[in-house]
Amino acid sequence: MAKLSILLPVYNSILRNGNGYLTDALNSLLSQTDKDFELHILDNISTDETPDICRTFAAKDSRIQFKVDTVQRFPEAGIAELANNVTTDYMMVANCDDLWNHYYIESLFELFTTHPEIDMIYSNGTFVDHNSIDGNPLLQDTRFTYNHDMEHNFCLSIQHRNVIPLLFGIFKTTTYQNTLPYTPFDDITANVDNLFLAKFFLSDYKALLYNKPLFHYRDRPRNLHEKIIDGMPTNPILIWVYYIRHQLRFYKAVIQYIPQNKPKLKMATFDSCLRCLLPLLTWVIRDLTKDTFEETILQTIYRKYSMVQTLLFQNSYPVLDNTLYHNHYKKYDILSQQILPYISTILSPDPILNSTTTLLSEIQSEPL
Repeated sequence: MAKLSILLPVYNSILRNGNGYLTDALNSLLSQTDKDFELHILDNISTDETPDICRTFAAKDSRIQFKVDTVQRFPEAGIAELANNVTTDYMMVANCDDLWNHYYIESLFELFTTHPEIDMIYSNGTFVDHNSIDGNPLLQDTRFTYNHDMEHNFCLSIQHRNVIPLLFGIFKTTTYQNTLPYTPFDDITANVDNLFLAKFFLSDYKALLYNKPLFHYRDRPRNLHEKIIDGMPTNPILIWVYYIRHQLRFYKAVIQYIPQNKPKLKMATFDSCLRCLLPLLTWVIRDLTKDTFEETILQTIYRKYSMVQTLLFQNSYPVLDNTLYHNHYKKYDILSQQILPYISTILSPDPILNSTTTLLSEIQSEPL
């Protein structure tokens, strides 16, 4: 039996990416210097030529096992379907458009021999454009080695949310399976990967960064669009409120795994959620604003929310002191007493705004 299972979910790779990406990704994996692996491809009922390409590769290489799923799943559910059936000691997840240095697997397994206590090892890398030309590093510094105590590792992970390249490292299979499932907590099905990593580190699993550019993640424009999701508003102000509610739901999903009497971990999670909202507001202003009136309101909200930015953690793992508590509750106050009430004066009563306000109030009343 092989030592490593590579899990590759695919769906309409040709329609979404054009010709070449899937073939390049498969060739990149199959040309690894360490060839002791199985490649499991699960097709999410594609309607283009993706299954044909995968079958052609599988016919030429006995390490490849290909099947078409019986139902359509969101991407992480497809990964979980594959992961639950892994029998090798190690596993990794691959995308259908990324690239790997030929020594990727070999280099990471060399580190496992000298660090048997580590549960996952991942490498740094670069973004690559549509021509596979290297761009910026995935990680700009080397802080992201998670071999500290559980609290330190969790705070570092939740503050920076570096799912790329973390989730594409090599895991000990038991630790990955123990962290499953990927659990959606609202209709967007976003941030289930960050919830997975939160559970991973709260289980006191450890990860090690190999700071060499061995993984190449496909970079492409990712604008914020009005996604086709039931219940998603079209008003840009409400779209931002919709994402506030999403982040608050993410907070609720994470804290159910945080041990009792760990206030700093809850503060770090809430801080992380608020940290995401200013870039989201910037994207809403840039991509979705329809007229000057809306832009004026959103710029006013931006200025108000900038006060929250000044209260965010300055250190990924700060000291738990009175200042931390003060800033934590001050952030609540700005959101609940200034920003959401201001929005309510602009808009007609709306279920999304009401449910967001109620959820924030519930969270604010819960003890740390």
